[in-house]
Amino acid sequence: SDPAKISLSSAGNFAALFYPAVRQIFVVSELPEANLAWIADTSVTPDEIVALSISDDGSRVLAATAGGGVYSFTKDGTSLLAAFMTTPGVTRFLRNSHDAVIADQTEKRLYYYSEEAGGAWSFASEAEGVLSPLDIAISDNNDRVFLVNENSENIVAVSLQTGQTTSVACNCLPRKLARLQGSTLFALTSVTDSSFLLFQPTMTGGEILFVPIPPKASSPPEVLVID
Repeated sequence: SDPAKISLSSAGNFAALFYPAVRQIFVVSELPEANLAWIADTSVTPDEIVALSISDDGSRVLAATAGGGVYSFTKDGTSLLAAFMTTPGVTRFLRNSHDAVIADQTEKRLYYYSEEAGGAWSFASEAEGVLSPLDIAISDNNDRVFLVNENSENIVAVSLQTGQTTSVACNCLPRKLARLQGSTLFALTSVTDSSFLLFQPTMTGGEILFVPIPPKASSPPEVLVID
């Protein structure tokens, strides 16, 4: 009950829940039944955990701390300091991978973390549109990372191979980039907002989809593409 931080895998079948009182991350599987799979002991982290990410196979957890350390926890009980930066605020594993992307809010940079290399390096900065990272998401084939900045109406797509960027105008203020299970759509707002907006990546950038709130629960929602 009442975890301080929650992270879902991109496939939606694993979740990591952090409980500060016991300094543990509970990894649960087979959602929505939520069976306990394993527990990570975070007593090795000297600072507050501010962000979590869990891999699609549920065997890896990355935890970013307020002190700048990014720690890796594995199902076999191993824990290590995977990377160190200034203020890592968002972490996301690549799909079906143990590599990840980390956004640093103070440095205004995106980092690529490689488990095999045992470290992280910057591949995008303010010049590529990393201004005040609010949330990030990974494309289906792991070739792009999508970024929303605080108080920005654009979604930035950054190539993980070349670092080149594409900006998609939202004409809104995205609050998140939450993948919808079993699809390539990302929710930008919540269903409790006045309008429900989705982001659908394309080869050249992406489209913003507007889902009107139906007047009755029995009425199916209509999806409109905003040019």
